Amino acid sequence: MKVGKQIRGIIEAIKAGMFHESMKGEMTALEARKKELAELLAEVPEDVPDILPGASAVYAKKVAALTAGKRPG
Repeated sequence: MKVGKQIRGIIEAIKAGMFHESMKGEMTALEARKKELAELLAEVPEDVPDILPGASAVYAKKVAALTAGKRPG
């Protein structure tokens, strides 16, 4: 996750002895964004399939074409 990498970068910079007041503001914004993203992910239903809604129709059409000896299109 991009936000996590950015937070890790700031932490590593602080560990290396670098600190600027602007880093504090950036870290606060990144932590808020991380919390927001976690809340959004928590709201996603677990039973939603990861496939397109019409994928089964496309698959059925291709299987029918193959069964009939035609090239699927």
